Amino acid sequence: HMGRVALNNVRLAMESVYDRDPEKIKKVYENERTINNLDKILTEYLVKVNNLSLSEDQHFIIRNLFYTINDMERVGDHAENIAELAEEMEREEITFSNMALDELSEMTKVTLASYENALKALENNDITYAMKTAVLEEQVDALEKKLRASHIDRLSNAECNVNSGIHFLEMLGNLERVSDHAMNIAQVVLNENRVEKNYHDEAIMPVV
Repeated sequence: HMGRVALNNVRLAMESVYDRDPEKIKKVYENERTINNLDKILTEYLVKVNNLSLSEDQHFIIRNLFYTINDMERVGDHAENIAELAEEMEREEITFSNMALDELSEMTKVTLASYENALKALENNDITYAMKTAVLEEQVDALEKKLRASHIDRLSNAECNVNSGIHFLEMLGNLERVSDHAMNIAQVVLNENRVEKNYHDEAIMPVV
């Protein structure tokens, strides 16, 4: 549930960029408070569970859940970052070109797909969705590099102003980080479903 609240908040944050809707920005901030509350509640619960008499494999799963919750919370942070950028754009009357909006839309679509597949992998304990996440995460990385380079070229050629360019690049960066956290979640599922499990391994360390 926490993961899906974060997913919907990224979607809503990007919609606030396209629609320039202050009500959507406000809703992102409200959802972020919900995500932070869920983070606190779930972390406290996992601490209690971790102090019980558990098997080694159960402790391994608990450790990975700690990391997974952190990844979901960070996805929520990136949604909030995007909403803040949208709010700045509205306040400072900064706009994106149609080309930039199309590029952001393409990046958003792949990013959301990567994160949604990671959540499905976790919910169903399904490595198929985890592998799809890995493929999509690579696509996001490639897109981020491509769009960043093309936008810097537009800045260099004075085809867009500096303020809009900075906001565009920051949005790309936030979306790329969402896909990184999606891969962290998917990696936990892949790790827990290896043919030969080795619970003496360290739990997956996340990208932060």
